[in-house]
Parts: sequence; structure tokens; C-alpha cells
Amino acid sequence: MYTKTYVAGIQLNATFSDGSETFTVDSEGEEIRGRLTSHVCTLQAGIVAYKVTLNDGTVSLLSNRSEDEFLTPMQVLSIDHLNLADNGASTLRSPSSLGGYSTIGGFQYAGDVLFSSTATLNFGGPVSSTVLDGSLANQQLANSSESEYHQSFTDPMPVMLDALRDIAFRASVRAAKDNASLPDAAQEVPYTGTDERTVYVTDRRYLAAAAVISLVSVAAVAATLWGWWELGREVSGSPLEIAKAFGAPLFDSMGSNVPWDKIPKEVAREKIQYGERVERGGRRSSFRDLGRPGQLIFERDGDVKNPTAGELYGE
Repeated sequence: MYTKTYVAGIQLNATFSDGSETFTVDSEGEEIRGRLTSHVCTLQAGIVAYKVTLNDGTVSLLSNRSEDEFLTPMQVLSIDHLNLADNGASTLRSPSSLGGYSTIGGFQYAGDVLFSSTATLNFGGPVSSTVLDGSLANQQLANSSESEYHQSFTDPMPVMLDALRDIAFRASVRAAKDNASLPDAAQEVPYTGTDERTVYVTDRRYLAAAAVISLVSVAAVAATLWGWWELGREVSGSPLEIAKAFGAPLFDSMGSNVPWDKIPKEVAREKIQYGERVERGGRRSSFRDLGRPGQLIFERDGDVKNPTAGELYGE
């Protein structure tokens, strides 16, 4: 078996116009001249400590990249043999490993799918155009000037690094979940938890004000009932008893001092209605004939009609 170990990584390359220098066309109109900025970043495989937050079973990165702690670099083991051995947690299989998967190759593929993007300036004099291919170029377009020579882009490197960092973190969590026998697959970490609870606190000033208002309301209502004992009989305050007290014609045949509990029995055979009084035969009352407001009363069905919305009624 022939093996070879080496440090593995992924190289990110971003070349873009940041707008610091405007593109110009030469005097003959055949060339476009300008300056491009190149930003190259090489990512190395390793064991990293992240600051995370756990909320309702969902884990998320808490800090930015500068706060990640790079603990141990990892080597990639290239094995040119069909029977691949288990090489432990400090090595990764390279894209050239026969008969097996490639961890580094997976991240490289994800980066290629997410970040492969170009912006092509097609020079054609007054009909020049810029073609943006891929989402990254569209996202990082800093301006959309009418002139194709003045378009600029922001540096896409932070976006690519943040995305790959998140992918690497979630891949490591899933790998530990699916391979519990791996070293350090299960870890105990200290954490600080928070719990929100609703606590009600009484403001005694508002409580005293509310109590005073309630007592004043009770006193105001009680004042209207003061002297009830001078009536000489029990009263119920029912609608029928109140209607009789105000002289509704329906109750003319009853005695003036009929107990409140006997009134329903006296009118049990009558169908009564509350509404606008009319004369028998459908003619309205003399109040309406004289131009006075109508009157709402309890009366036998047929002697009253339903009140009219917006109509003014008198006593």
C-alpha cells in the first residue's frame, strides 16, 4: 500500500472591479483598460472551536469568524488502494482516494455550486453590455451605472467565507450525530441558559385609583335607588313592571298595585311587543299626525310596529 499525507485546503479566488479606477477606452476604440482587484484566500482543514447558541433545539453560530479558535490542523491522506483503512480523526480522505468519498471534495463542490460566478463586459462601443452569470456577481454588484465602464463590485470574499464556515460547522454537527463512535463525537460543554417568565407586579397607585372610581360608581347608582323602602312593596325592576309603572295601555285593566310576580300571569295570554305605537287599522298615532315625535311602548301585537332606524321618538 502506498500512502501520502499532505496539508489540504480550498482556494477561493475573487477578481473584481472595486470602482477605485474607472475603465477607459483607448483612443482607437479597440481596447478597454482598467484595474481589477484580486483577493485570494486558502482554507485549511482543521479542528475549530465555535461559539454557538442553542434555541428550541436549533443550534446557530453566535460569533463572527474572527472569534473562532483554530485548534489543530488536519492532514489529508491519499491512499491509492481499494481497501481504505480507518485513519482516525486527524486525517481526511482526498479527492484521489480510490473506492471512498472525499470530505474536502464535498466542500469544494459546494463552494463551486454556490460561488462560481462571472461578470463579462462585452465591448461594442455605444452598445457595450455586461453579462452577469451566477448569483454571486448579481449580489455583489455595487452600482448599476448607465455606463458599462463604471460598474463596480464589492469584495465577495466575506460572503464566501461566512457561507463555507456555516456549512463546515453544520457538516461537523451532522457527522458527529451520524457517527457517534468517532472520537469526540459527543462532547460536554458548559452553557448559560435563559428562561422567560411573565411576572405581574401591582402598582398600588393605580390600584387605589381604580378602587376609588369603582366605589364612586357604586355610590352614584345607589343614589338613584335611595328611598326604595318607601314604596311599601317589593319591586323587581323587570321590563313588564317598569312598563306598568309608566302607564303602558296594555296594563290598564290590571290593578295599580299588582305584585310584580303576578304581572306575567296577567299578560300570559297576550302577545306583546315593544315598538312604536300606532292606532288600530295601521294609522299612526295622533302624536305623529300633529308633527310630534312618535312614542315607544309595550303594547299588544298589532298596536305597535318596529322602531325605524334614525327616527326621533318622544316620551
